[in-house]
Amino acid sequence: MSLVSIKDAYLSFNDLKIFKQTVLHIHANERICLIGNNGAGKSTLLKVINKTQDLDHGHVIYKKDIKIAFLKQEHPKNVNMSVYDFIVSGLLEKNANKKKIDVKTIADVNAIIEKLKLKKNDFLFHLSGGLLRKASIGHVLIGKPDVLLLDEPTKPNTPNTRSEEHTSE
Repeated sequence: MSLVSIKDAYLSFNDLKIFKQTVLHIHANERICLIGNNGAGKSTLLKVINKTQDLDHGHVIYKKDIKIAFLKQEHPKNVNMSVYDFIVSGLLEKNANKKKIDVKTIADVNAIIEKLKLKKNDFLFHLSGGLLRKASIGHVLIGKPDVLLLDEPTKPNTPNTRSEEHTSE
């Protein structure tokens, strides 16, 4: 059974046809890479899968209780927190009613930080663009998504995230 199925998808913006009778099935443990020119609809397809863009026509069917995580191209805006707190905040965003952090969650956060080779007490504003991207991946992975959408995960989008304005205390 598919985690996500898109059938007979049609989407256009003015005269620009993005999808025309498009079909896509995403299965568990699949890795899919979208390659195409700028403006071809790659990010738009991710938005459709992430339920933030509607189709003009067609259907998107999701597995019941599916968890989808979306890593945007932009770096986080609030960089005045530690790597640890940032990754934990990814869990709290998805579980607004479950703000309790238990021992298993702490172990999961520490395991993600270790696998990504980050330092949990480093503040985000001290991180290079690449390390900040790794922290952002940890931020979405902590929620254990069934589908992880990465929109240009290796694209450098800011010259440097370091700033003299920030201080760690």
